[in-house]
Amino acid sequence: MDSSTSLTRTETPKSKPDVKKEVIPPKVQHSFEDIEGLINNLLMLNTFTLGFSISFLAAFENEALLAMDQRYFNVFTGAFKGSADDSGKLMIKSFGEQHIGEDYSLSPSGTILVRGMRSTTCLTFSLIVGLASYVSMCLSDAREDQKFFIKWYSWFKWIILSGYCLYVAGFTLFYLMVAASAYALFPMYCGAKRGFLSNSVWLDTKVDFDASGAPQEGCFIKGMKDPVGDTTLILNIMMPAILLFCGIVTYAMHYKTKVIKSGRVGADGTLYGRWK
Repeated sequence: MDSSTSLTRTETPKSKPDVKKEVIPPKVQHSFEDIEGLINNLLMLNTFTLGFSISFLAAFENEALLAMDQRYFNVFTGAFKGSADDSGKLMIKSFGEQHIGEDYSLSPSGTILVRGMRSTTCLTFSLIVGLASYVSMCLSDAREDQKFFIKWYSWFKWIILSGYCLYVAGFTLFYLMVAASAYALFPMYCGAKRGFLSNSVWLDTKVDFDASGAPQEGCFIKGMKDPVGDTTLILNIMMPAILLFCGIVTYAMHYKTKVIKSGRVGADGTLYGRWK
């Protein structure tokens, strides 16, 4: 080899190495047992939650439902000795339903019914999706034929995902139904204060009790909408957000980035690099 053309270590350029990135497509292999576990988990979740949803709908008697609506009518009209501005229009505004009209009072019984039926509907559809996917998987050649399983999975992964989306919708509506029942059943005190670390509630003896010592209520916003509504809102935001975050992280982990640093050339002309 000509010495004038050979590249020695002392002649290695000191320039900053070039960095090249190459995205490698994912090569995730799903097994029959993985998909079977997903379907079984969907069926189990729907069975438990659907049972709770249906039982909750049948938990109240007619007299109790009528009493719920009567209590809220009293708050709406200001019949209770509560805060003057905590009734009527403010109740409608707190739900963001100004289009309803000024002459309508909240019906907890109807709210429980609507949210409960919608929750039951979503959970039932999710259950049907899980059952149909399981029957299709068992009656097909997905267990014995790997090629057929790959083809079957390319279609049914979206069907199974839709079943989980329906479950999240039904689960969210179920918590909304529980919130409506909390509105209906618990007293609406005006002077109540909440503890911090103990999560306790304390009543104002001058505001929340009359001269005879009997409890008196009348504040929907302070007594009900803040503690119940805030907690339900956090649940309804965080549950889909956590699922979406986990899905994005899982999808991102399927991709690897290959990093090659060039510029390090050996005496024999070999290019050195490394993987990340």
